[in-house]
Amino acid sequence: MKKYYMGLAFFGLIAELVVALGITGLRSVEDLQWSPFLGGFLLCLLTGIATTLYTAEYVARQPYSARTISKMLFNPFLIFVSGVLAGVLVNFVYQGLILDHAAGFSNNFHSWFIKPFYGLMLIGAPASIVVGVIYYPLSMVQENLRKK
Repeated sequence: MKKYYMGLAFFGLIAELVVALGITGLRSVEDLQWSPFLGGFLLCLLTGIATTLYTAEYVARQPYSARTISKMLFNPFLIFVSGVLAGVLVNFVYQGLILDHAAGFSNNFHSWFIKPFYGLMLIGAPASIVVGVIYYPLSMVQENLRKK
C-alpha cells in the first residue's frame, strides 16, 4: 500500500509542477535559470514536494485508511492539498511578506496565497481524485498478483 501512496504523490507532484510553471508564465524548465523569482519558486516547489512525500508516507502508515472509499478519494486529495498548502504558504511568506511588504497584507495574501492556491486546486484537486480512482484498483490487482 505504501507504493500506492508514493505513486499518488508522484502524480500529484507532476501536476503541481506543470500548473506552477503555467502560473508563473515559465514555459520550460530552461526558463527557470532566467526567472527573477527563481529562489522563491524553487523554495515553494521543494517545500511542496517534501510535504507531499511526507503526507503520503504518513497516510500509508495510518490505520484509518482501511476503507476503500477513503483510499480512493480522501487520501489522494489530502496528499495533494497538503503539498499545495505548504507550497503556497511558503510562497506567501517569502514573496508577500519578505520581498513585497509595501503592498499591504491583504493584497499580498490575495496575490501570493489565494491565486496560486486557486490555480493549483482548480486543476490538481479533480486530477488527484481521478488518479486515485484509477490507480487504486490497479494497485490492488498488482498487489494480488504478487501474493500469488
